[in-house]
Amino acid sequence: LEQKLASIAAVGISPSVIPLIRLVSIEDRCVLSVRVEQGYQRPYQVAGGPEAGRAFVRIGSSTRRADAATMERLRLQSRGLSWDILPCHDLSLSDLDNSLIETFIQRRLQHRAIPRPEIPLERWLRKARFAVDGAAGAVPTMAGVLLFHPRPGEVLPQAGLEMARFRGTDAGEFLDKHSADAPVWHLYDEAVVFFRRHMPTGAKRDIEGRTERPAYPELAFRELMVNALCHRSYESGTGPVRLAIFDDIIEITNSGPLPEGLELADLGTGISVLRNPVLARAFNELGLIEGWGTGIRQALRHLAEHRLPPARIVEKGFFTQVSSVWRWPADLRPDEPRILELVSANGTVTSRDVATHCECSDRTARNRLRAMAERGLLRKTGTTKGAAYVLP
Repeated sequence: LEQKLASIAAVGISPSVIPLIRLVSIEDRCVLSVRVEQGYQRPYQVAGGPEAGRAFVRIGSSTRRADAATMERLRLQSRGLSWDILPCHDLSLSDLDNSLIETFIQRRLQHRAIPRPEIPLERWLRKARFAVDGAAGAVPTMAGVLLFHPRPGEVLPQAGLEMARFRGTDAGEFLDKHSADAPVWHLYDEAVVFFRRHMPTGAKRDIEGRTERPAYPELAFRELMVNALCHRSYESGTGPVRLAIFDDIIEITNSGPLPEGLELADLGTGISVLRNPVLARAFNELGLIEGWGTGIRQALRHLAEHRLPPARIVEKGFFTQVSSVWRWPADLRPDEPRILELVSANGTVTSRDVATHCECSDRTARNRLRAMAERGLLRKTGTTKGAAYVLP
């Protein structure tokens, strides 16, 4: 087996890899330990047989064949490059909108106190990696197109935003829909306008009286939307960012799995891996992101303050989707909204917590929690005696 693995590494993979293979003894058993360091000649492909020339990537717990966009991303990574600094040879700098560049410079000054550039515009664009040298002069980079072309979708069809408000809880009947093709930072503005148009305002009573507030915290929405626009995969063959608002959930879907080196468990912990570093720097200079991996954490904090459950982030093939509840189901029974808010705020509850919060007996609290778990509103954890309940 050791020889077989060494042979596969040497002749079955192109470029070949050199694994560290050891025989170790664990509890009187002989175990073959194989370690393969991260390579720098990606993509690595199958060298022979029916799968010759194909590369495979790991998506969650499954192995899938890499598509053309993933192959190109791997090639760029092996050269220490990112997609957003590649030249767009189909355009020249004259195709960029100078008024957009001027607005960008003014917003940098306003939000980050970054002085106006004192060098010629073309030289500044090169220095900021919004432009590079081409065969016949300077051409914009992909980041330059996304930021300063009035209609980037004419050049990069995947660089857009599709928004929809559906009736009910599934994608059946449209109440409103809109497709936007604009500079990526303007897409963010359009998404906020669409969100405001379809997010109702509710009333809250406290010791200071009655106050109006949106059903879903706008700051959380802003963080999740800017994250999707800035950190998505823009390689060819991918689709636009999609914003879908249902009667109970907001869904934001962007192309590309999480960047390599970042796991779902890392989200909200402050760990950040930049897929598009030039674009991320521009968003930071506009005051849209902080650059410290705090966006998801801030969104979760705003949701908790609004007594809503944490947003759920999942990878679906070559896409990443954020689902966030903005309204509890309409058919909730008495006290169930209060119980859901309590679980959302604390992460978990027991029957004693519910009894205290809802001013009922422990037996009544147990029955309500059991009924909510049977209907899929909560999930039971632990033994019967020490049972706790969390959001599903």
